[in-house]
Amino acid sequence: MPAPQVTYPEVMAVGKEGFIAESRINAQIMSGNAGGAIPPGRFVKVTSSGVAGAVTPIVDLPTLTAHVTGDLSFGFTLQDPSAASTTGENPGYVQYDQIPILREGVMWAISEDAVATWGLPVFVRFTAGGAGQTVGRVRTDADTAKAVALPGATFMGTCAAEGLIKIEYRPQQ
Repeated sequence: MPAPQVTYPEVMAVGKEGFIAESRINAQIMSGNAGGAIPPGRFVKVTSSGVAGAVTPIVDLPTLTAHVTGDLSFGFTLQDPSAASTTGENPGYVQYDQIPILREGVMWAISEDAVATWGLPVFVRFTAGGAGQTVGRVRTDADTAKAVALPGATFMGTCAAEGLIKIEYRPQQ
């Protein structure tokens, strides 16, 4: 049996990566099946096997510009509290897990680089190539053609590099 909690932080975090930031009536959340290991808070695309009439699409991290800007772009993976480990953190999803995906709405994300101005476009990394670079994570620029602007996504605030920030995702239909 775990020990009872006897200390409490003075200030709670405003959110966690992959959490819904604003529960609006028009937020759209769908399910997808993980095509591989996918952490919460990452942008995912539908795999080709998920497009061919599957009831629940198979999703995976993007590897090409077209996976972010084209017909296969899908949404952001959300935290699932029921999938939390003993530390209370979601360790991520493994292949075949069913994952909640934000198709439209506002969520918390970690930005790879500093966000200096409210309303900047969100770029999604599709190629990792160095320290602190994670496929599917958001940032403010193309980083020498390793990330691309996500249509309909903007930053809703400012943060330091590796900081927590709200992003609004309203994809064009």
